[in-house]
Amino acid sequence: MNVLLVDDQKEIVENIRNGVRCEELLVEQVYTAVSALEAKLILVNFQVDLLITDIEMPGESGIRLAEWTREKYEDVEIVFLTAYSKFDYAKSAVTLRIFDYILQPVNYAEIEAVIRRVQEEWKKKEQVRILRRQADVVKEQQNAIFDSLLMKCRSDRQ
Repeated sequence: MNVLLVDDQKEIVENIRNGVRCEELLVEQVYTAVSALEAKLILVNFQVDLLITDIEMPGESGIRLAEWTREKYEDVEIVFLTAYSKFDYAKSAVTLRIFDYILQPVNYAEIEAVIRRVQEEWKKKEQVRILRRQADVVKEQQNAIFDSLLMKCRSDRQ
């Protein structure tokens, strides 16, 4: 799993990066950005599975970044990180299907718990994808059997 941390305060990004035990969580890569523009460049150029972004940033907000990310990379899980518990932010989080909403000051254990929950969701989604692929294979096999029986019936009539 690859994580992208975004906050306009570099020290917050670095503190999270250093405080969260990514090795134990099997996080392969932690990317960091201090603006939405920088985050977009990372999202375009690297595989990101989880985006953790501040909401209020100068220039482009984390909400706008989340909207853009949903539009371009719908499989990326998004977590809002903010010092504000405004209702409008929570409403945006629901509308954008945000995975979680963490209030600052940051609690590293809470971020680690969110990463674990995202990983569990991914496992469930992967199991569903595998079952769907297996069902598709079975359906194709059934169709092939039906087609060959139909052809045999037609050839027997002639």
